[in-house]
Amino acid sequence: MFNGLGSLTALDLRYNDITTIESGAFNGLGSLAGLYLSDNDITTIESGALNGLGSLKRVDLGGRDITTNESGALDGLGSL
Repeated sequence: MFNGLGSLTALDLRYNDITTIESGAFNGLGSLAGLYLSDNDITTIESGALNGLGSLKRVDLGGRDITTNESGALDGLGSL
């Protein structure tokens, strides 16, 4: 989905009615430092959803009731 955007440093997806963050959703965004997902309807973060985001320093998931955070969903986020 994000092919060709490898140098993107911030992604703002607030207010988009997102319900699930699927495995590999952000593949190809290795330079991403900020991911803003607040004010969506996110209930599930699948395992591997944030893989490959080793540069990530800020994730905003505010304002949501996440009910399913699969094992491994937040793996690889050593910079947070």
